[in-house]
Amino acid sequence: MTAYSQCPDYQDFFNTIYRPFVIKYPELEKYVKYEYVSMAKAGSENAVGATSMHGQYEAFMDLIYLCYQHYAPDVFV
Repeated sequence: MTAYSQCPDYQDFFNTIYRPFVIKYPELEKYVKYEYVSMAKAGSENAVGATSMHGQYEAFMDLIYLCYQHYAPDVFV
């Protein structure tokens, strides 16, 4: 399963389907690989150096989530 930080469809899926399911059946989480991906496009017009479909804030949050995923893979953000 992949996720984008500010995608409304992802947020809806996560909050209404995925999270309640994992709370109810925590043992099944070991069978789901969860990772963030970034769809940001390189650009130099802002501090992040990227743009995204849902705006600069999404590109910034993607960067943060990818860092968490890399440096603290057991932390769920």
